[in-house]
Amino acid sequence: MTVVVGSAEARVTAVVAALPEEVAPLRSLLTGVERAWVGPLLVESGRLGGRRVALSATGDGAGNARVGVAALLAASRADGLVVIGVAGAL
Repeated sequence: MTVVVGSAEARVTAVVAALPEEVAPLRSLLTGVERAWVGPLLVESGRLGGRRVALSATGDGAGNARVGVAALLAASRADGLVVIGVAGAL
């Protein structure tokens, strides 16, 4: 089953990090939150500062990042991607 987060009418910015702790500050600011599982990836979408966003944490490592970002972009139909994180500094 494929879950589509977002819509063609609303531009979406995807925001991804390796760890849930890295997206938590943004998650707390989301309004109108919707959650959907895309395979093993939880995608949380909503509005942040008036902009539609889709947040996800992929898990650490290059393999998880590759698979997670691909799934997030496909599910959210994002037109932009922001990668955040602390590169192992937690």
